[in-house]
Amino acid sequence: MFKESPQIIIFFIIICLIQYLILTVVVFYLVHQAQKRQKKHLDHIEELKLIQQNEILKARLEMQDETFKAISRELHDHISQRLSFIKLNLSTITRRTQLLNERLKFATNILAEAMNNMRNLSKTLNPDHVMGIGLLNAIRKEVDILNKSGILKVIQLDLPEATGGIPSQTGLMIYRIVQEAVNNIVKHAAARELKIRLTKYESHYELFIVDDGKGFDLQTVKQDGLGLRNIRERATLIGADCTIVSNPGMGTKLKIKIPVYENGK
Repeated sequence: MFKESPQIIIFFIIICLIQYLILTVVVFYLVHQAQKRQKKHLDHIEELKLIQQNEILKARLEMQDETFKAISRELHDHISQRLSFIKLNLSTITRRTQLLNERLKFATNILAEAMNNMRNLSKTLNPDHVMGIGLLNAIRKEVDILNKSGILKVIQLDLPEATGGIPSQTGLMIYRIVQEAVNNIVKHAAARELKIRLTKYESHYELFIVDDGKGFDLQTVKQDGLGLRNIRERATLIGADCTIVSNPGMGTKLKIKIPVYENGK
């Protein structure tokens, strides 16, 4: 047998080391690619979950608006007609019977007021009407109804001259947020005064709703009630940030930051 020279042994060792390094690099590359594919796959799954959640949320809120529309039609087409018939009959009795004139006039006035309130309620529930008159007019009408009710007084209403960058569907969502917030305040806050402000900035709008009610502790109060949940969900659907600040005895502040898109998209 031939005795191998040291140079051949060294060359052989170098070749082995090079092959080992190449193999290590290849294994590392394959593992890295597998991890990237796995991460991409997981990200895709999370994205699909988010899309699915948003679609379910959108469908639920659209169903709610359809329900509002159906109630609005029912109020307008049926209950309104019956109340009108009652009012007509009361007016007829008033003309014929002088003895009951004063009481019947009082009842007729109360009924007329109830009919007017019902018509206003019917309109505010109908999303087609809200989108037709626009966000700013819808908020003004809501405030007008609220002030006339005597339940709560809006002492400050600041609105921009126009709502460029807000599409009609987003405007409807903002209006529903205002409705939900007002409803929560009337039901739970024991407030007397309310401030509403919608401010336009270069890249976004900010909606502020502030009441002087009893407030609550954010750490202990149940925050998954239907009103607050609807506000948060509607804010999520339009890509808005929702912030609630409240303390016992200090009232509540609701802030919604709404992004502005070019051409209202």
